[in-house]
Amino acid sequence: MASDKAVELDAALGSYTVQYRETQGEESDKFLSYFKPCVIPVQGSLYSHLKGSSDRSNQTMMFKCEGEHVARVTEVPFSRSSLDHKAVFIVETPSKIFLFCGCNSSMQTRARALDVVEHLKEIRHTGRCEIAAIEDGKLVGDSDAGEFWNLFGGYAPIPRDLSDAVREQPMTTPSKKLFLD
Repeated sequence: MASDKAVELDAALGSYTVQYRETQGEESDKFLSYFKPCVIPVQGSLYSHLKGSSDRSNQTMMFKCEGEHVARVTEVPFSRSSLDHKAVFIVETPSKIFLFCGCNSSMQTRARALDVVEHLKEIRHTGRCEIAAIEDGKLVGDSDAGEFWNLFGGYAPIPRDLSDAVREQPMTTPSKKLFLD
């Protein structure tokens, strides 16, 4: 339907428009820059949101935020296994929004994610919720970190990325022998 309406609009404007196609999940930085602070794709169908059957206001949701120039936000399953050291994660509860910064995430990505958190606070919580920043690997004396990890059933270390573990292993080649008769 969107493409049909785009053609109708183009015809109404005298065919002077330029059309670009963007695929969800593979948007260009330029396209995403038009939507400040971000685009947050919603899971489900239009019908389920119109019907109101999926009341998401009281659910705990988790988003992965990547990108240094523009925020690329995707909803991920609310699970400890979704966390990694390279990205920034936003966990949204009814009363608090947690910003989990992976130890290998860049400062620019953290800044973009903070913009997203502030947007969520204003739009979804009408400015009435707390924000807590959690640093990956830092637990000492931080009640917010304890509350964050309790959402996942308690603290457990996040496994290292397989690619990092493979890179740090010494490269040893098995010795090859040739036997001649």
